[in-house]
Amino acid sequence: MTGALIFVAVVLIVTGIAIWLLFSALGGTLGGGITVAGVIDSPLDFGRISIDGIEVDLDSADHHVDTGFSFDSAKDDYAGRLMWNGTDCEKLTVDVDVVIEHSRYLQQFEYCLELPQGVIDAAAQGYLDIGDYYDWEKQEARRIELTLDEGIFFPEQDAWRVRFTLTLGWGEVFGNINPSLYYDEAGADISYEEMRDTLNDFYDMVMAGTHYSTPTFTLTLIASPKV
Repeated sequence: MTGALIFVAVVLIVTGIAIWLLFSALGGTLGGGITVAGVIDSPLDFGRISIDGIEVDLDSADHHVDTGFSFDSAKDDYAGRLMWNGTDCEKLTVDVDVVIEHSRYLQQFEYCLELPQGVIDAAAQGYLDIGDYYDWEKQEARRIELTLDEGIFFPEQDAWRVRFTLTLGWGEVFGNINPSLYYDEAGADISYEEMRDTLNDFYDMVMAGTHYSTPTFTLTLIASPKV
């Protein structure tokens, strides 16, 4: 179709999970290529971790989790200059569900979302909004604490459960909305050539110059015991 583009998705996935005990605090990291290591001196333990409803096998050596974020068109957007491919669509949220056992010892729970450099560069360019998870002043991922009241204690099971959602956003270059909508609305006067070049730049930036591997993110979970 002359003058129209099909949005090519950029996907970030979680490729695995590893758990370790260290310095009397419990940490769990979701990401690719993580090695399990540990010192058994923490009274806490992860009872369950699920990502987007996919429960992670904590006893397995291969903790693959095939889910994540997708920077794609708005679902069912078949109109305008930038359209949905009919299969994949935008996914800017990841739901996390964590259960910590022996919770009577739990004092603090934190998480840290480490995004690939290509995503950070795209956000710096104004293509994405990652401000909730990245400290631009310190140039590092934010460490986010969830209060224990944000979870639920189960006294009989001596367990604490917390559920939270990771949410990324589109940047100001796209008017903070999906590009497939932006280029038909506020960005309708932008030329086809500029739209195409911007989208190609965004894609190449997130993919860090290669189209042969999928970018991955790392989610670190830290549960600290009472001292």
